Amino acid sequence: SCTAFATSWPLGKADRFLLSGGGGGGLSSYGPVTPVPGRHSIRDRVVTFSPVYNVTQHKRQTKATMIEQQRQRIEMEITKQLDDLDRNVLRKMQANMHDCAATCCKDTMSSMDTVQQCVERCSVPAQRAQQHVETEINSFNSRLQRCVMDCNDTIKDKMGANPSESDIAKYTAEFERCAIKCVDKHVAILPNMFSSMRKVLQSRSSS
Repeated sequence: SCTAFATSWPLGKADRFLLSGGGGGGLSSYGPVTPVPGRHSIRDRVVTFSPVYNVTQHKRQTKATMIEQQRQRIEMEITKQLDDLDRNVLRKMQANMHDCAATCCKDTMSSMDTVQQCVERCSVPAQRAQQHVETEINSFNSRLQRCVMDCNDTIKDKMGANPSESDIAKYTAEFERCAIKCVDKHVAILPNMFSSMRKVLQSRSSS
């Protein structure tokens, strides 16, 4: 119904497209990544790293600092890009959707089912836009995951079965440098990725 449509459509927050990350085993691992609605905090939706070997508390704190810095970099860049996409493309699509639905609801001659179908058709462009953004972000996250897992596999092969404390420290630092390069590379591609998304969505909304 028109009332249900007005109260159930939650678009309007760019962060609904942000990443849902989980932890896992290994020197560095990413959990399943699924874009989720904005009811979770941004901090719950970024990638996570977890060490496989026990090291000293100081080393764990140092590693935690590196992890947090990289999480914040990804979070800030994705949030910035999504906010720009929301302001310049998605909000207009939402406004058009609501205007279209309002027109449907002003039709006093048609049946309730006909009006409902009209309202549902109005939501299709915005829903497709959401799906496109989610697909692209999932693809980005998968690429980042593969890059970091390559770092993980390389270090595990070098480390061997019984590494010493000095080996753990050396290879942990080497892994961190590799993982940071992955983040550098993928943060750098975000502007072009979002630019391409913007062009696709604008072409769809004008067609």
